[in-house]
Amino acid sequence: MRKPTPQSVRRYVESGGCRCPACGSHEITGDAVEIEKGRAVQQVYCEECTFLWKDIYRLDGIEAVD
Repeated sequence: MRKPTPQSVRRYVESGGCRCPACGSHEITGDAVEIEKGRAVQQVYCEECTFLWKDIYRLDGIEAVD
């Protein structure tokens, strides 16, 4: 299993998380999202290279729903 570089992690975050940060594959799957105070965490797995990581989402605002 290849570990991602700091540059590939930055590209992953900036792109919105569409490809594995270790190998670049689109074959990634995410578990359920766990919501905590002001943030959410999702474990993500690459089917191609088997790299496992957690995406961390932070609350940055709200939108009213009509």
